[in-house]
Amino acid sequence: MVIASMRWLRAGSTWVLWTVLAGLLPLWIRVIGVYLHVFPDIGWIQILKDGMLLYFSIAIVVAITTDYHLLGEHYSKYAHIYMMELFPAILWIGSVIIYFLIWTSPLDAVGYKSALHIEIAITISSCIYALVHKAIQITRSERP
Repeated sequence: MVIASMRWLRAGSTWVLWTVLAGLLPLWIRVIGVYLHVFPDIGWIQILKDGMLLYFSIAIVVAITTDYHLLGEHYSKYAHIYMMELFPAILWIGSVIIYFLIWTSPLDAVGYKSALHIEIAITISSCIYALVHKAIQITRSERP
């Protein structure tokens, strides 16, 4: 049982780790640049306006749902509704709304901080979603 749960965690977390490292490479370059004193700051306001975290989150969820539908192995009825229809729709609609609110509304420092926290929460939720789905998918394919 422990070995199966470790395999499950390894499968999902490996996929998410490599996706976060590659998908957020521009952010990591900025962070390293600030650390090395190449850039004066990370530029969170510009990251918010660019929608880097939102685009990344949407890309993860679209990749997951596309894989799911192309592979043809489906979840039970309710898991399918929640994981493959409801969550992606809420994430996509919420991300688009937040993106346009940031671009069209003049936000003060508190507004930008709130928007950043929401974008980080969306990104973390997308990564957890990917971890669970990929863990299920990979461990299913590894079964003899």
